[in-house]
Amino acid sequence: VLLVSVQKNLNIIGLKLLHQILREEGYESYLLYLNRFDSANTKMMRAIEEFVRSLDPGWVGISLTASEFWDAKSLTEFLKTIFDNFPIIWGGVQPTVATRRCAEIADYVCVGEAEKTVLDLCETIKKGGNIKAVNNLAWVENGELYINPLNPLVENLDLLPFVPRLAE
Repeated sequence: VLLVSVQKNLNIIGLKLLHQILREEGYESYLLYLNRFDSANTKMMRAIEEFVRSLDPGWVGISLTASEFWDAKSLTEFLKTIFDNFPIIWGGVQPTVATRRCAEIADYVCVGEAEKTVLDLCETIKKGGNIKAVNNLAWVENGELYINPLNPLVENLDLLPFVPRLAE
């Protein structure tokens, strides 16, 4: 799994938490922070392509808020022109509140919390199942927006793993 952030703030906890959840469950997960993403920078785009190719991920997740929409769109379109062997799934605040708009660009969007969804995605892909059966996912097909049921909210936050941080 490759989890990507185009957010300027490297201190975002959500993506780090999902990465930690995946790793603790035995999945190979990688974080890629593109806080200075520039789709016009050909050297950067080549480096991204090479990095993604070297990982050969089962799926790519891109986290975004409204201010990262255009960068996430550019990155997604770039990846889709080169790779067709993995789905690109957007998550975060923007896909949750502007689901249709985001689902028209990404293959799928995660609506709401992703703590269980990322594990379900990995298990579904590993077993060759249908991603469209995974809760919290939405997608557009033939102009129609489909939104799967949501998993229950994580109420006991003590059940979530510790996310290591470097001292500031």
